[in-house]
Amino acid sequence: MKDELVEELLNTIRHNGNRITKVRRALIKIFCDCTSPKTALELQALLKKARLVVNKTTVYRELEFLLTQNIIGEIDLIDGMKRYELKIGQGHHHHLVCTTCNTIKCVEMEHDLDKLERRIERKHGFIVTSHVLEFFGQCQDCQ
Repeated sequence: MKDELVEELLNTIRHNGNRITKVRRALIKIFCDCTSPKTALELQALLKKARLVVNKTTVYRELEFLLTQNIIGEIDLIDGMKRYELKIGQGHHHHLVCTTCNTIKCVEMEHDLDKLERRIERKHGFIVTSHVLEFFGQCQDCQ
């Protein structure tokens, strides 16, 4: 499944007339394997682990490219560090952030907020098109 998603994303990039570089390919694989959002520095370390030594500028340039291709999304948590995660192939989800060890876990909340969104629409005449919800606290290991 992950290999199929990697190939689908690479084909999307090719179809849009862009090249598949070694760094792009590696980042796509990393994002498909990740279970939590990663910072640019974490991604740089993962690239190095995959035997691709690249500088920060290259990492940020590739992240910007993947953002413009709508392949990844950017999240900004309270620590001010931007994190990136795969957008395609992922359902809508939220994050559990441990304020002690800084781990981030993705959590799905299927339709749990639908009722609240409808109530907001009725009460305030405001149509919700998207939302961001993050939970901060302590993970089981840090409690």
